[in-house]
Parts: sequence; structure tokens; C-alpha cells
Amino acid sequence: MIACLKIPQVGPISVRKLLEKLPVPQRALTDFNEIKRHAPRHFKWAMEKGILDRFIWQDHIKKAQEELLLAEKLQITVINFREITYPQKMLKLHNFPVILYAKGNVNLLNRAHSVAVVGNRMPTSQGIEHVSVATKYFVQRDFVIVSGLALGCDTKAHQTALENSGKTLAVLAAGLDQPIYPRKNVELAENIVANSGLLLSTRPLKDRLYPRFLAARDEWQSGLSEGVVAVEPESKSGTNITLNFAHKHNRPSVILDKSSSIQKQLLELESKINTPRTVI
Repeated sequence: MIACLKIPQVGPISVRKLLEKLPVPQRALTDFNEIKRHAPRHFKWAMEKGILDRFIWQDHIKKAQEELLLAEKLQITVINFREITYPQKMLKLHNFPVILYAKGNVNLLNRAHSVAVVGNRMPTSQGIEHVSVATKYFVQRDFVIVSGLALGCDTKAHQTALENSGKTLAVLAAGLDQPIYPRKNVELAENIVANSGLLLSTRPLKDRLYPRFLAARDEWQSGLSEGVVAVEPESKSGTNITLNFAHKHNRPSVILDKSSSIQKQLLELESKINTPRTVI
């Protein structure tokens, strides 16, 4: 799977289609003809363009093996979608990642309850208070707090979870072997892992941070959660991207504001989370 994802234009859906067609997937590691015989559309395109042949394939295999060795050295767990540790709620989404990279407590991926708490990078004092109240509310109900380790609301959500003996999961936008972004949150990331939390990324090791990866990170904050709490979102912000994906994933969400009781809004969100619904 890792080797396949190194092929240009090949994504999670193409990898899953290939795996469905391969009688014995392991044979493809040494026999490129297995790829040629069962290649889905994007694999065929890569071969037609000359960016995939038996020699390039073996190079991808070698790089995948090196990546797995590096992950083991750095105590990073590599999880594919066929493993029991893979977050089962994600499997119901259309374009779920076939590989996840995790550092810390992987048991959080399938905890009974989880909620994303996200928001403005430069929140008001009221916004910070809203994050604190929302995080405490869900920690007391044994929810895993999911956020993105960004400055502002994300940072407050992770910190509040830790301060209240809760569990928190940070979704990152670069490989887990790369420097923590933002640098101000290096210690926070270390504290999350040290307190049975989890750092998670869909990006392979050695992948540096690029702005376009941030939007993907925002998508999986919703995908990993049963609901989304947003605080002071701005237009075209990562928070709004997460809210849009929550709508697409059929996850209930709430934008906290002062127009009504925060407790009432959180109670309504919890009620929606606990109501059976179709996840897409």
C-alpha cells in the first residue's frame, strides 16, 4: 500500500481497487506482472506515461521498506485500513486514507466516543473560554478530544483535555518524523504522547508540511470524530473546512456563540451524537 501511494496520481481509492483485484497481494511485491494484469485506471495511466514500470516499482518497494524501518526506529505505528486498530468510523467514509501513521496511544482510534474541538488561531478571550467549557464538558463524558495542534483554539482544547485528565488526539499535516508545527507546540505534542494521547498523520514519513496538506488534516479531524465543536470560525479558515467536511460526513456540529447557553448547545450536540444516523 505504501509503495502504491508513491506512484503519481494514485490515491487511496485506486489502491483499494487494486487490492480487491489481486488474488494474492503479496505477489505484487516481487512480480510486477501482477500489477500489470490487475491495474486499475490510474495505474494504467502511470504505466502509459512511463512513470511506472518494473524498475520504478521496485524502487517504490525499497522506499516503502525503508519507511517502515524508520517508523519502527522512531516508535511510529503504521496502520493500514485492514487492521483492527484502524479507526472503524473512518471506514464508512468515501475516500478514507488506506495508511495512517500514529505515535502514542493507538487505542484512542477506536474509543467509544470522540469529538473535534477546533477554532480560530487568534480567538478572543470569550472564544478561549468557550473552548475550555466545551472541552471540559466532553472530557467529563469520557470523549476523546480531537484537534489539530494549531495555535489558539486547538492548543487550548489539547491543553484543557490534559489538565482535566482527559485523552486527546492531534491530527498533524506532515510526516510524524518532521518538526512539529507550530514550533511553539513542541512541548504540547510531547505532553500529549506522554499522557496516553496520540499524534496522527495521513502523510508518509519525510513528507514536509505544505499548505495544501492542512486542508486534508482538517478533513480527518471530522472523520475521526462523532461531532464537531467550532469556535469563532473565519471564512476560508481551516475551521470552516472541518465544518464543511462534518456536513459531508454527516457528523453533527455546533458553532458556539453567545446567543444562547453554551451548556444547552453542547447538550444538543451530545444528543445528536448519540442519535443513530447514517455516516457517509
